[in-house]
Amino acid sequence: MIEGAKAKETDVEPIQIEKSSTILVWLLPVIAAIVAGWLLFKGISEAGVTIQIEFESAEGIEEKKTKILYKGLKVGLVKKVTINEDLKSVLVEAEMRPGVATHLRDGTSFWLVRPKISLTEVTGLDTLVSGNYIAVSPGEGERRARFKALPQSPPMDESSPGLHLKLSADKLNSIDIGSPVYYREIPVGRVEGIELKNSAKGVLISVYVEEQYGHLVKKNSRFWNTSGINFKASLTGVEIQTGSLASMIAGGISFYTPEGNVEQSESGEQFKLFKSFNSAEDGIMVKLHLPNGEGVVAGKTTVWSGGLKVGLVKQVEIDDSLQATLEVKFHPHARTLLRKNTKLWLVEPKLSLARLPSLNEVLKGKYISIRGGDGEPQFEFNVLKKPPDSDRAKEGLYLTLIAEELGSLEKGSPVLYRKIEVGHIEDFQLDKAGEKVEIEFYIEQDYAHLVTKQSRFWNASGINLRAGLDGFKLRTESISSLVSGGVAFFNPEKIKATKEAKRDDRFQLYEDKESAEHNSFSVEITFNAANGLQAGAAVKFQGLKVGRVKNIELTGQNSQITVQALMYEKSRSLVRQESKFWVVQPEIGLVRTANVETLVSGRYIALKPGNGAEQDAFTGIESAPLEKDHVDGLTLTLVSSRLGSIKRGDPLYYRQIPVGKVIENSLAPKSDAVFIKINIEQRYAPLVRDNSQFWPVSGVRIGGSLFGEVKVETESVEALLSGGLAFATPDSEQLGNRVTNNHTFKLNQRMDAAWEKWEPEIALDQ
Repeated sequence: MIEGAKAKETDVEPIQIEKSSTILVWLLPVIAAIVAGWLLFKGISEAGVTIQIEFESAEGIEEKKTKILYKGLKVGLVKKVTINEDLKSVLVEAEMRPGVATHLRDGTSFWLVRPKISLTEVTGLDTLVSGNYIAVSPGEGERRARFKALPQSPPMDESSPGLHLKLSADKLNSIDIGSPVYYREIPVGRVEGIELKNSAKGVLISVYVEEQYGHLVKKNSRFWNTSGINFKASLTGVEIQTGSLASMIAGGISFYTPEGNVEQSESGEQFKLFKSFNSAEDGIMVKLHLPNGEGVVAGKTTVWSGGLKVGLVKQVEIDDSLQATLEVKFHPHARTLLRKNTKLWLVEPKLSLARLPSLNEVLKGKYISIRGGDGEPQFEFNVLKKPPDSDRAKEGLYLTLIAEELGSLEKGSPVLYRKIEVGHIEDFQLDKAGEKVEIEFYIEQDYAHLVTKQSRFWNASGINLRAGLDGFKLRTESISSLVSGGVAFFNPEKIKATKEAKRDDRFQLYEDKESAEHNSFSVEITFNAANGLQAGAAVKFQGLKVGRVKNIELTGQNSQITVQALMYEKSRSLVRQESKFWVVQPEIGLVRTANVETLVSGRYIALKPGNGAEQDAFTGIESAPLEKDHVDGLTLTLVSSRLGSIKRGDPLYYRQIPVGKVIENSLAPKSDAVFIKINIEQRYAPLVRDNSQFWPVSGVRIGGSLFGEVKVETESVEALLSGGLAFATPDSEQLGNRVTNNHTFKLNQRMDAAWEKWEPEIALDQ
């Protein structure tokens, strides 16, 4: 046995250890050491740079949350916030990325960005989602690790593209950082900074003008404050000056450049900021001679051209003969008016029982009017005592308007095309019959081609005010037409090919733009009552405005009301012999509420088209006529001893389902009964038989006894609230014959209990 065992042991081969495996075991620690070293090096090399930033307050700053951004890129994170020893500020400890370490220098600026919404600017809205952050602007001084934050974002770097200017002013008024800078009311820049002068006797305003507009600023440009409203009033006139709506609310600065070949401005230049445009503009000095200077006041009396103020009297001198010599400063843009044949005349307000002054006279007092001429430039004129006669030798187009009345129009009132003055009114007089006003007007030669045979003119004076549920709208054609009256015109777009107007052509003068656009014609409608209708109310067809009420008069016959309406040309085919007009009023009730918009926008007239020949006089109806589908149904008459609460429009029920409605009610010929006409929809007509029973369903039915139960019944909630009628038809074995139109039934005062049990089988019409 032993020998066998030994023999087996000798059969096992010895284990061989290869040299390559031994080498691999020794390499593993070496590789691990290299990796660890590389990670250590990477951690050290990528470790952030710790800095400290001093802020006045920690409001809006959170540890491990508030980021530090440069141009939207995260370059750091707030790690810790502590209070300084002086208890007057806080110290923010932040970790910055290694890559920005070389930019942390003396000139580096930090500031907190948070949302800001004001009248002048809206900034930092992104922080509403991402939270407040600290912005950084790199510097170029020596490297450092402690900084003091700015209270707000720094002004734009003057090296950035654009024009950087300084404006000097006595006081700031409503100008603020972010206030816009305007050129011809177009924003071209903004206020970047504000500071006191060294003497503390004024302010310096840093202004930035965008690069694309920098060429507009010249060495002689003039800046003025357009903030708020400048209002001056006296016995000689009223003057109101404003900038744009934005500058009125939030403040602003405007500038203009006088004509001339002047060098462009450069960054760093300083300008004076004037209080207003009048004090800023240089103007053109002109000498005027008057036979009498009474009522002309230096600094108050103005010069007007077609409703636009173009000059101001600066100085008045009276000689021994009481003749006046005026020094007048004209607006630079009025240079083209100052020609050899230019005419000027004095306009003096007159007040009498026969004549009231026009709006322009009330606002301006005594003033000088000017009509531009031709020829060589001239800067000295004699002022006439009255308007000059029309000079028809001058090139241009002389036309006539026919109007019902003159309104606020006067000689010199402007004629406008797209709110640009292209002419003026020359004269006016009554026609031979004394029924119309003929207004002669002139169109300048350069604009004569704009007037065609189809042009439409309207009186553009005054203000058009509308209000309703859909909004509030105030419109005036132009400031000049509001002040001195004016006429405007347009050419209908649908009329492509048309001839140009010729001298002495005559045109109709419409009352307003709306009438001119729609080429209105007049109709008269007689109503029994005005029903709250007012002048200016709309005339509508299927919700679309097709006209408006011009005026309302009492006829004196049966106290009826006559309404004169101006209908748009597009509605001419609707206004025929059988057309219907009625006043739409608000309806407010528990069940039905309709036409609520008329509570605000006012009641209006609705139109239903008719047939036949055209007609211009109609008798209005009290309410909307029946719709066609109701007329096509089955029309019946119910006879009752009294009407009760039944009214037109009340529903008719069958098994509590509405199948028709009340369309009319009236007294019987002998006044001994009430006739109630109903209409049943065509498909429900088979339900009515000659033995059907009808009754009112308004109100509640209560029944019962002293010791029994109490029973409360009503047809439906709708019937309980609004009233109505109901009917029932006997069972099939007692079913009567079908009825035709105008069949008459008795209206029972209440329902019989037996009728409620009737359940006939009746096929409906398809």
